Amino acid sequence: MTTDTPAPVTTRPESPFGKRGLLSGLAGVLALLLVAGAMLIWQTVRHADGSMRADLLEQARLVAGALDLEKVLALSGTAADLEAPAYRDIKKQLGALHRTHGRARFIYLLGQRPDGGLFFLADSEPAESQNLSPPGQPYEEASAGLLRVFATGTGTVEGPEADRWGTWVSALVPLFEPQTGRVAAVLGMDVDARRWQGAVLAAAAWPSVLTAALIASLALSFALAVARRRTLNFQTEIARARKQAEQAAAETERERRLLQTLLHAIPAPVFFKDRNGLYLGCNPAFEAITGKTEAEILGKRPHEIWPENYSSTYRDKDLELLKTGGKQQYEYQYAGPDGTARDVVFYKSAFQDSAGRVDGLVGVMLDISERKQAEEALRESEKKYRVLIDGLPDIVMRFDRDGRHLFVSDNISDLIDLPAARFIGRTHRELDFPEPACRFWEKAIQGVFDSKTPFETEFRFQGKQGEVVFNWRLIPEQDAHGEIRSVLSFCRNVTAHRKIEQDYHTLFREMLDGFALHEIIRDAAGRAIDYRFLAVNPAFERMTGLAAREIVGKTVLEVLPDTEPYWIERYAGVAETGDPVFFEEHARALEKYFAVTAFRPAPNQFASIFQDITERKQAEEALRKNEERYRSVLDNIETGYYEVDLAGNLTFFNPSLCKILGYPSDEAMGMNYKKYMAPETAKKVFQIFNHVFRTGETDKSFEWTLIKKNGEKCHVATSISLMRDTDGNPIGFRGIERDITEHKQAEAEKEKLSAQLIQARKMEAVGRLAGGVAHDFNNMLNVIVGHAELALDETRPDDPVCETLNEILGAARRSAEITRQLLAFARKQTIHPRVLDLNATMGDRLKVLQRLLGEDVDMAWTPGPDLWPVRMDPSQIDQVMANLLDNARDAIDGVGRVEIETDNVRLGPWDCVDCPGLVPGEYVRLSVRDTGRGMDRKTLDNLFEPFFTTKGVGEGTGLGLATVYGIIKQNNGFIYAASRPGQGTAFTVYLPRHAGAPEPAPSAKGQKAPAASGGTVLVVEDEASVLKLVQRVLERLGYNVLTALGPARAITMADEHQGTIDLLITDVIMPEMSGRDLAKTMKKRFPDLRVLYMSGYTADIIGRRGELEADVNFIQKPFSNQDMAEKVRDALKE
Repeated sequence: MTTDTPAPVTTRPESPFGKRGLLSGLAGVLALLLVAGAMLIWQTVRHADGSMRADLLEQARLVAGALDLEKVLALSGTAADLEAPAYRDIKKQLGALHRTHGRARFIYLLGQRPDGGLFFLADSEPAESQNLSPPGQPYEEASAGLLRVFATGTGTVEGPEADRWGTWVSALVPLFEPQTGRVAAVLGMDVDARRWQGAVLAAAAWPSVLTAALIASLALSFALAVARRRTLNFQTEIARARKQAEQAAAETERERRLLQTLLHAIPAPVFFKDRNGLYLGCNPAFEAITGKTEAEILGKRPHEIWPENYSSTYRDKDLELLKTGGKQQYEYQYAGPDGTARDVVFYKSAFQDSAGRVDGLVGVMLDISERKQAEEALRESEKKYRVLIDGLPDIVMRFDRDGRHLFVSDNISDLIDLPAARFIGRTHRELDFPEPACRFWEKAIQGVFDSKTPFETEFRFQGKQGEVVFNWRLIPEQDAHGEIRSVLSFCRNVTAHRKIEQDYHTLFREMLDGFALHEIIRDAAGRAIDYRFLAVNPAFERMTGLAAREIVGKTVLEVLPDTEPYWIERYAGVAETGDPVFFEEHARALEKYFAVTAFRPAPNQFASIFQDITERKQAEEALRKNEERYRSVLDNIETGYYEVDLAGNLTFFNPSLCKILGYPSDEAMGMNYKKYMAPETAKKVFQIFNHVFRTGETDKSFEWTLIKKNGEKCHVATSISLMRDTDGNPIGFRGIERDITEHKQAEAEKEKLSAQLIQARKMEAVGRLAGGVAHDFNNMLNVIVGHAELALDETRPDDPVCETLNEILGAARRSAEITRQLLAFARKQTIHPRVLDLNATMGDRLKVLQRLLGEDVDMAWTPGPDLWPVRMDPSQIDQVMANLLDNARDAIDGVGRVEIETDNVRLGPWDCVDCPGLVPGEYVRLSVRDTGRGMDRKTLDNLFEPFFTTKGVGEGTGLGLATVYGIIKQNNGFIYAASRPGQGTAFTVYLPRHAGAPEPAPSAKGQKAPAASGGTVLVVEDEASVLKLVQRVLERLGYNVLTALGPARAITMADEHQGTIDLLITDVIMPEMSGRDLAKTMKKRFPDLRVLYMSGYTADIIGRRGELEADVNFIQKPFSNQDMAEKVRDALKE
């Protein structure tokens, strides 16, 4: 019988990948990942910080290399630098470099005093900034690293360090003196520590996120693997006890929670999608960037979560990955809930189902915005550095330890025909440079690597444009650990500078000006007490007589003990302030004058450039004396001297000009020429100024009229020339002015006299003409009148012949009046002047004058009070008034008015200026004004000319006003006419005042011819008809008459006559002998002989100005028989 034995229960050994093993393995891997991630993050942070420090140090070196080292060395670190050009230039450079390096907050230069204290030389802050550090301000926050840079000459980056301005990471780079190699200054470049740490953390963000993503992915993979394993072994483990199943389920739940915890712990956004691209799940970080919950995301497509401009790319990338499987990585952007775009890296991986088909994908998003910004900032910084390097005149290179080129600036092609790219990775020898140059360059570069200190030298190189001299500076570049990573090279072309230096040395030797370099010597209190000669040039030796070998190294008081203290004081001021000075001074110790320019080439030193101006000073002294003499001449000459600016304002003048103008000097200074002349004159003067300004020619002879301060006019002759400054630019005008007022008056008087002479000659010619006419014409008229009167005496009044004879007499008398007017104009008529009262004379004739004017013309008579007496023939008054009123009547059309006025006047020199011929004195003025049609200037100019008339033919002789003119002139008077068309005419007559009292008028003569009282009369006449007439008249009167046709016959008859001759009647003008000479001859024979002259006009033998002499008997032709009888009777009574 068989017994059923239970089958043995076999227990499957537990897999090492069981629950506990899986978790242990997972924990180990996670621990390793955490450690590796932490190391990666630490290494990334360290590398980023070191790289940034190296970049900052390199930037600082580039900035230091861009500065003008000579100007940096010229800074003294005192307040005096604020006014120094070198300081202002360095400030501008630092400001420009600060703007170029926007990441740097401060750029500054520090100096070190002998006691070790640090101070500011200059910084990049503008003048108005509260953070400005002025020159000399102590730097009290000096760190050990900064002091080490001054001590070792090795640049470094230190920090973060805190000071009063904030917390900074600072790059410190030394600047070296070329000659000594000592550190002259340190350039500092500060970066805000917060921005620095932010950039470092940004650089380390992506390793952190990547580590978290890897851990999450690994955990997820493990979880999926466990789940799959359990699924595959589910069939085989069905027999396990339910307890084991429950334990497994619990374990699975724990793992799910662990996975969920891991997903929630990952800071990067994580998401899952199925094979259709629908979201299966996400972690809270993903919810945060989308602004949606997981429930809102599940089952949605990308375009339902993201904006279209992002979702289309997401969709395309998902489809690509789901199609091909594998992994995917790309950079893109996403928009957060606030719409801000962020840069991210997508890490995606496709997962498969149990059949190996792609079943979905898992993705992780790493935010790289900070890194992108850092990269952009780095690119921008590199761009600025490139701009900086391209803008430098230097050729910039970087070498590694083997002398290979790591960087070369593009301007290398200006030197040789090789592009910068050909240099990279090659040594000089590989580029076929000359072997001696290669050995020199390699030794210098290797020396900097070994010594870790900068190096500076010069070398010559034969470039494509000839030999070039380079200043070569090598600066070691350290990494964050202080190791020399590379050497930065600056090659500056100093060919021109060296040539200038050479020229300077040549100039130093050959210059004509003296040059000396000195240093100030001070006492214990710091006061300047002396100065030492450091160098002098040959010109100095020639000027001073001091040899360089004897004075260099000695002080001035050792060489010239008598040196005045002010030389030391003035030079000490230059050495202390740095302000250059120029002065002229006398050196008593050398007995010379010097013009000195002093400046500071280095602290506590001064250089002087000087010229021997002793001869110039002597010339100036001579010039000063000459100027004194010149001033003395100007002050004492009567000619005015003036200088004006280009606007015509007086800037300099002598006293004579003030006298000419009538202004005191204080009022004249600055006065414009327009103020002392009429506008018309000012326009002409401006034209002359303008001509002189444009041509530069001197106008030496022209005249103008000035108006003095008192209003008087002054005529001056002047000259104008252009004044120029030392550069030849016009600055004004100068000239002289001579008062020619008296000269002009003399010329006017000369012109007046000339006009009077011309007029006199004309009058003389007319007089001669009138005399000739009168002599012959009056003889004929005398015969006509005499015979007509004789005929009337023999004819009955009722005889018709009487009327004819009267007409003949009337015509003859009118003809005689014409000749009388001619003689009056020529001042040849015989006059009988007497002292009279013009008012009384005029008063007796008013009725006659009114009748002459007619009824339509009103006459107004205004006699002046207490009128002075005048001496004049009353008949001439009648002639003057008759002609003036006749002229007035003819000028008035219809009704009008004539005003006659007399008064006394005293005339001065100025009253006579406009009236040539009128002289100062006392006059009786007679004025005749009418309201007629007036006259124009042409008529006025010819008004008194004989035979000039504006009347029609037959209406006038043209002798009326000429007669008036002649009468007034014959009586030493003056007549003046003023008129304008339509405004009437005014005649003004000036008659000289006479000292005597008026004489009574003579009694009237009888009308009947007196009978003869006996006696013999000799009549001499060269005109036979006149001779017969006189004989007939006298014989009818009862006289014994002897007649002679000429003087010769008269003398003969006298000699033959046996009796006495009582009266000689003789013509004045005869061919053989004048009447006066005949009378003298006859009186020798007959001492008691009386003489009666007869003539057609008066002559000098009868009287002056036509005025008969007191003892002369005269009868004017033509005469009446009555006049002859009376004259003969009167002559015989004497």
